[in-house]
Amino acid sequence: MIELLRKLMIGLALAGFTACPHPGPNPPTPPTPTPPPPVAAYDVNRTLRVAPGPRLTLLDGTPFNFDQGVQCCMPAPAAVGNSRWPLSSESQMDYFKSFGLNAVHFRLGPFYGDVDHESEWADTGGAYIGSVPGSPPDFNPAFWNKVEALTQHAYDQKIWVEINIIDTWYCKHASSDWGDQPMPWPQADIDACGRSMTPVQEAFIRQAVKVLGKFPNIIWTTDNEGGEIRQTKREWYEAQVPIIRDEEAKNGYPAHLIGTNNTDFADGPFDYVSTHARAALLAPIAGKWTLNNERNPEFSVEQEISNFKGARDAGLSYAFWRAEMSEATMVEVLEGYKAVIGGGGVVGCFPPTSEDPLWVVPPQPGVVGTNMRPALEAGKANMAERCGTDHQGSLATLELLGAELRKLGYCAGLSADSVFILNPEGLWQEFHAVSFATGCWANDPAQLPKNTWTYTGTNTVACTGGSAPVDQISCKEHQATNHIYDCTPKINGGPVRPEGDPERAACETVACGGTPTFSINPPLQLSPRDNPYQFRLSGSGTGLLTSTCPRTVGDLTGQVVTQ
Repeated sequence: MIELLRKLMIGLALAGFTACPHPGPNPPTPPTPTPPPPVAAYDVNRTLRVAPGPRLTLLDGTPFNFDQGVQCCMPAPAAVGNSRWPLSSESQMDYFKSFGLNAVHFRLGPFYGDVDHESEWADTGGAYIGSVPGSPPDFNPAFWNKVEALTQHAYDQKIWVEINIIDTWYCKHASSDWGDQPMPWPQADIDACGRSMTPVQEAFIRQAVKVLGKFPNIIWTTDNEGGEIRQTKREWYEAQVPIIRDEEAKNGYPAHLIGTNNTDFADGPFDYVSTHARAALLAPIAGKWTLNNERNPEFSVEQEISNFKGARDAGLSYAFWRAEMSEATMVEVLEGYKAVIGGGGVVGCFPPTSEDPLWVVPPQPGVVGTNMRPALEAGKANMAERCGTDHQGSLATLELLGAELRKLGYCAGLSADSVFILNPEGLWQEFHAVSFATGCWANDPAQLPKNTWTYTGTNTVACTGGSAPVDQISCKEHQATNHIYDCTPKINGGPVRPEGDPERAACETVACGGTPTFSINPPLQLSPRDNPYQFRLSGSGTGLLTSTCPRTVGDLTGQVVTQ
């Protein structure tokens, strides 16, 4: 029996088994992964929310204006250097901030960062490193570390970042339908983009949230022009919401706003909507806070600034999008944005673009409501006739005529090949005011106006009929406890428009020619407020309060103040 057991043990040993294995050396303990910085290290109050209106606020309810800048699509200024398009470099962020902007835009792709594809990322590469045909590659630490560093820079500079995780523009161009742009995903995942969620897509979303979700100064968007993907499906956009929320919760991150750029599905479970419509933004889409962050081609300098102001006044956002602007034009527009952010900005409003689908077609022929021909003639009287110009020169004449009409307080401008003027009934009258054969004024009664158009969207509020210049500004103490003063511009002793008149603010701006300036001599000190007609006085003693308007000359107040 003993011999049988001995032979059995030998047999087991020869077969590679041991009855009582000797413990080998302890296996090395895998290194503990470095946890992400705790959310508490950041000011979570910078997380944005949507309040009724709809308007953006910080987490504590403080109103917030999302003033975004996007560099595309011209070479960056020398002062910027590498702009890191389709994201935004540190120098690009700092450049936008110098004009008062406080938000930028990241598109993560995924793209190849090489000399032929998004070359400003050639030093790090794109989101993935290595690629095996038919299988997903591995994430590229150099790319993600740089994206994290960019977001950290934005946080440090109090800049907010809209992050488009999956750039559906790339999906569209890399799809089997188009095939003119490579993308580091298996073809099946590319073709499913915008249609059905795949594990590869989900892993990319989770990677982005894991790396960037700790930052409170971000918002997410599901796509970039996803509506242009053939047979795109609502389910794909909505599937991103629970994935993002789950990854935020797993990492202890705050919940950020999630928007969509596919306006067809704007009624879905999204917090906000972005649009690329070449149009002014004066009303929310689907009742949600709305951002216009791209349009091609750009409008004139004056109209870009006016559109920015109109959206901002409505609590919405009309981003700076460079399009094909020269550097000089870009600076002009950005200076205008800066003036608006500072409480000033352009006077006037413009007609919607001729391609806007909200026009009622066909129009009503001739005059409907108040005839704006007298306004047209007043505008023409303020400028010289430009006979002998070609077709482009005639369009330029119409642009100049629109500018003169806006100076008079009308909502007017070029649309297609005519000047449009808004009448008091909210209808747009079309005037063929220039002969394209001669460049001279055209005086055919059948063309002045030719049609009256109805626009079913939201029109800006104009100062109908214009306004005489302000000749007095009267100021009184509004809040005695903190010495807040409130001022009223007047013409011939009366207000520019009565209290409660919806055109009052627009007409005060026209009458003043912009924003008034106030000053007082020592020992008192004056601090401006958001309302351009209010300020705070500090100190004690007696001072002479003075004020001026851009449209008038000299002091309009001359008021002695003692406190």
